[in-house]
Amino acid sequence: PSARPAPTQPTDLRAIINPTDGTLTVRWKARDNEGAVYRIARASISDTGELGPSQEVGISGKKSFIDETVPVGVAGVVYTVRGQRGQSIGAPSVTLTVRFSTGARGALRIASQERSRAA
Repeated sequence: PSARPAPTQPTDLRAIINPTDGTLTVRWKARDNEGAVYRIARASISDTGELGPSQEVGISGKKSFIDETVPVGVAGVVYTVRGQRGQSIGAPSVTLTVRFSTGARGALRIASQERSRAA
């Protein structure tokens, strides 16, 4: 049997913060995901607006990822997700930029989310 092709590009990325523990869950949609895993990359945005390098922060067998390692003190983060099946890696998602603000009692909140094409 021939190898199955790479999974389709993940779409419709969105983020949700758990107010209890501060973790950030990234969710996406994907078709043709049987046998796929998803590689999640994140870059940080400093308080001066500089974008740091993108690094892989996890792999998920589901269409979501809980990021428990969001750096403290950053203004935001930028995520991209790619599907992988075997050795075949699919096209990256559009980027999801999540900017933070501080809520009541210093709780981290999402100030905005924006999806755009990867550079």
